[in-house]
Amino acid sequence: MYAGDNDSRVPKSGNTAPDEGRNITWDDRLGQGYDGRNLSDGDMTGVWPAQSDIYICPVDDVVRSNANRKIRSYTMNQANASGTDSDSRYLGMVSNTYGKSTTEVNKSSETVLMFDYPWAGNNLGAMNRGVRSSAHMAAAEGDASIFWTHEYGEANFLMVDGSAKAMSLMQTFLGLRSPYESSDESDTMWDSFR
Repeated sequence: MYAGDNDSRVPKSGNTAPDEGRNITWDDRLGQGYDGRNLSDGDMTGVWPAQSDIYICPVDDVVRSNANRKIRSYTMNQANASGTDSDSRYLGMVSNTYGKSTTEVNKSSETVLMFDYPWAGNNLGAMNRGVRSSAHMAAAEGDASIFWTHEYGEANFLMVDGSAKAMSLMQTFLGLRSPYESSDESDTMWDSFR
């Protein structure tokens, strides 16, 4: 719905405008009429917005370090720069300056938009862990037995076309290389340009 109302763009996470200096996360943007929370501008500048169960994976039992924090079990595919300065592109879907248009993605059923990221610091309204790359997932921050809540090395991935797939991190690299040995996401399911 958000993309339909915003020129096919997914919600970004980052500064609203240089003069405002406020960081607004992708989930905050969805909190303004899309997830039932109806956040005001003031709510989005606060650190702990209201909870919404749609951001919680049913098997996410990771304890948040601060009881005031609201759970977000998912994160967006981070748009990391790839290539040389003259041929730089942002492979993922979300950066601090934009949310990529879904119409620009050729393989929308095979491109990661969002994925499971059950980590103690992944909280609604918090910039930290709001967008992550495959390299962050490969590092399995914290206790790996807790981080991989479905099966070791496997997570649920929401694709750009709206479909969901349960896959291993290895599968998202399409057999091109190991995500545990290389952070090169080009030509994998993390690359929105392929």
